[in-house]
Amino acid sequence: MKAVEVARTVGMHTFGWTGEGGGKMAELCDLLFPVPSKVTARIQEMHILAGHILCELVEEEYALVVHYNPFCSVICRLCK
Repeated sequence: MKAVEVARTVGMHTFGWTGEGGGKMAELCDLLFPVPSKVTARIQEMHILAGHILCELVEEEYALVVHYNPFCSVICRLCK
């Protein structure tokens, strides 16, 4: 909580990953990702999944991936 408070005082945007309702972070974060569950394990699983999806989207958007694909004769962006 202190990190979010400090981030706001220096003008940073804040993004919270929480469980159902968001708790105290709901009031402090600019953007909130609340998982609709009260079960800690389910909340953590969804946060892990969302983190992987976010990383994949960033990689697809910004990373030029060099790979070996026998059907691809050029360096391309994640052969689709």
